Formats: sequence, structure tokens, C-alpha cells
Amino acid sequence: GALWDIDQLQAYISWVKRSLAPRMTAQSERILIQYYKSQRGAAERSAARTTVRMLESLVRIAQAHARLMFREEVTEQDALVAASLVDACNHINACGDDMHAGFPADPEAAYQADADAMRRRLFPEDASPSSKRPRSGWGGSSRGWDAW
Repeated sequence: GALWDIDQLQAYISWVKRSLAPRMTAQSERILIQYYKSQRGAAERSAARTTVRMLESLVRIAQAHARLMFREEVTEQDALVAASLVDACNHINACGDDMHAGFPADPEAAYQADADAMRRRLFPEDASPSSKRPRSGWGGSSRGWDAW
């Protein structure tokens, strides 16, 4: 479809903020808790930044991403995006190059590659590739975008 202009985008964001309250799933909770634990245990961590407020922020970011994607549940993708975003912001050097990157030709593949990298980092003991797991949350919403 056609790209939305700024007015349409603002109206959509306003509508989903009012209309959706995404619920955490067991898998999304597991991801956010594991990321939080990895930050608490990191040798180079900032004690001032790694508090329970970080975990609360991760939840809010994951819920905001779920809203953006028009979902009623926070999926694995939403949690991994939240962890990646916080991770990038905590490591300014890692964030620098990505800030000026263009849009990927295949955004779903880019999301998947980023998620796979974060998943390997958080769960190194889980050797099963994501392509063998269900991809819930990776194909957009089953509900129509035009519903609003």
C-alpha cells in the first residue's frame, strides 16, 4: 500500500494508544527478565541505570511496540525489539551507525536477524534456530490495519 502521511501516522498512533493495552506473554516476560538479569550481571554495568526502573521501562517499550504493530499481546518480537533498543541506547557506540541507516529492503528479515542475534546473546544454551520455532508475532497482525 501507499505510505501514510504525517497526519495519518499521528492519527494511528493516537488511536492505538487509546485502544490497545497489550498483555505480556510468558515468553515476552522471560526475554525481558533475562535481558534485565544480563544487565545486572554485566561487569561494565552502571548501577545507577540498572534498577527495577529499567525492567519497568523494558515492559513499557515492549508494550508500545506491540501497540505500534497493532497487537493485543506483547510478543517475542516486541520484547526483543525493546531489549535491542535499550541495549543500543546503553552503548552509544553501537547506536551511532544505526541512527543513520536507511530502511532495510526487507524489514521482516531485518527484524528477524536482529531478534536472532539478541536471542543468541540472552539464551546461548538454546541452540534451536528460530526458523524451527513458531514465528508468532513476526508476520504482522491478523487484525486489519484499516479497522481504526
